[in-house]
Amino acid sequence: SSPELVTPYDFCCELLRVARGVAEPETIVPKGTLVEFQASHPKMSKRGVNGGILPNKISQLGFTPTSWKSGIQKAFGK
Repeated sequence: SSPELVTPYDFCCELLRVARGVAEPETIVPKGTLVEFQASHPKMSKRGVNGGILPNKISQLGFTPTSWKSGIQKAFGK
């Protein structure tokens, strides 16, 4: 969970930057809309256009989630 929303495209680009060291992932991953992609692949599971889980309840337990970018950095030890 993250206090910030992110598009699947932006999340993918950041993963490529951090995990694979791709300097400009936008140049190799074409940007399109998730709605168009889902329409052209009707058998695939549908995904939300903006991803995120509100951290309200977990914050009440004393856990403070990081931003999604910070989470990617931590996951890949950067």
